[in-house]
Amino acid sequence: MTTRPRHALTRVAALSVSLTATLATGLAATTAIAPAAGAATAVIPPRPSYVDFDTLLIPTVEGVRYLDERGRALTGEVDLPAADDEGYRRLVVTAAPTRGYALAPHGWEEYDSRTGRASDYFTTQQGSDLLTVATDGCVVAIRNERDHPVELAYAEGGLLIALAVPQQMRERLEASDSQLAHEAGSGEAEGETEYWDYEDYFETVVLQPGGAFTVTSAWTSVDFLAQHPEDTSEPTIDSVDTFECGVGEGTQTSRVGVAGCELTFVPPHGRYLQMGEVFYRDADGNRSLDGVEITDYEPIDPDWFDEWMGDAPVTFDFSGVGGEDIEVFWSEFSIEERDHFGDSLAYYVGSTTVCDGSPAATRPATPATPVVRSTTTGDVTLTWGRVADGGSPVTEYVVHQTGVGGSRWFTVPGDLGRVTMRGQTAGTHSFRVYAANRMGNSAGSPVVTTNVVRPPAAPALPGVRVRGNDVTVGWAPPRNTGGFPVTGYVVQHGNRYVAVPASTRELTFRGLGRGNHYFRVYAANRLGNSAGSPVRLVTLR
Repeated sequence: MTTRPRHALTRVAALSVSLTATLATGLAATTAIAPAAGAATAVIPPRPSYVDFDTLLIPTVEGVRYLDERGRALTGEVDLPAADDEGYRRLVVTAAPTRGYALAPHGWEEYDSRTGRASDYFTTQQGSDLLTVATDGCVVAIRNERDHPVELAYAEGGLLIALAVPQQMRERLEASDSQLAHEAGSGEAEGETEYWDYEDYFETVVLQPGGAFTVTSAWTSVDFLAQHPEDTSEPTIDSVDTFECGVGEGTQTSRVGVAGCELTFVPPHGRYLQMGEVFYRDADGNRSLDGVEITDYEPIDPDWFDEWMGDAPVTFDFSGVGGEDIEVFWSEFSIEERDHFGDSLAYYVGSTTVCDGSPAATRPATPATPVVRSTTTGDVTLTWGRVADGGSPVTEYVVHQTGVGGSRWFTVPGDLGRVTMRGQTAGTHSFRVYAANRMGNSAGSPVVTTNVVRPPAAPALPGVRVRGNDVTVGWAPPRNTGGFPVTGYVVQHGNRYVAVPASTRELTFRGLGRGNHYFRVYAANRLGNSAGSPVRLVTLR
């Protein structure tokens, strides 16, 4: 088996894009005008079948010609071409009606109504085309019913595990020897080896004819690649859907709210969030978002790793689906800001029920009285408890502060219940907290008040009077005394400090020598000294 697996997932997408262009080229190269619909006999063109993993058998059908992308006729057994620049062996086959016939194509990838032609691409047989796959809950059974061996690489969750599975799950998987149980058959799986750079998660086996094994999934999928031992083309990934088996795995960072048929996700503070998948199962068991309306979705950077959300929530409304008690599944990524991937990457798989009879979303409940605490450095910490969110997660808390500093409003992320305001002005401060969700703000909490006390503010630039060699320094009281009376002042002259009573407003220094002299004033209260005033320079000549 060739191993270019690091690109396998992207190859699947690239193959789809490039083949669309190739099919269009094939149709253009074999352009002809189809017979008028009324004069033509409808014929269903069967698709070519495989006689070997890399050989097609072209059908023989009256009214249909099979052509390659250059317009050359294809008949009998046709070998697939050598691998192209992308590593794939692929052949575009076009079914064209002959005169008097019109195609009724079923199962073909492309149909051009203008030319009446159908096209499809064929690659080497791989994956589930070579193996028989059956699921029973979280148990995936894979069997080789071919008459030749099949090389198989498999993983529980595939590349997703290597990128995003939490450390605790990695350790659990590494410690488990029971995930793979080989069944008895005419050829047992043999040659287990480590595969790719994700060696803890990808293993290879060679399934002999009749050989089989089962994988018990504890993740959202079992991904595998299967090829004929002689196939040297790029492998592609097949995925067995076991999403429900991964529910609850990982670390949830989003906050989720259900209100009636609405499901809202709110990103965590300080992290980017991406919803990997959100879906419900339709009547056939397929993943679906039919009938679901998505609102309030504001990606912060649509060009970077699909669409990441910042602090904006996203809401899915399932009321258009119809029915009750709809089980919804989702996966989510989150990372720290500017960290991209790396150690901060968290992944989670979850489920919940919507349209469960719960009431529609309302504004959050009113927060209880906050608790306030202040320090002698002027820091004020405000805390509050969680509130009933009204069925839609709280996106932020709004704090209204009034007092000696005037009135101001600011917000706090909805997953926090605490904020510290640094360096508040001494005096009385009052606070009120509101909770907000996408429906609006709650009523305000009861008001809480604190008296901030701290050392006085620094005095203003002192004044001076000079008489000969005597200098008198004068000052005014500080504008803010820190909540306590000023108990005194300290006057600094160079490295000399002189303390004076609170009633003193000037101090004279006598007999100073020639040169520069520097003066600064400090105010004091019961908590300590203020910062120094601006420095006053006096030069004596």
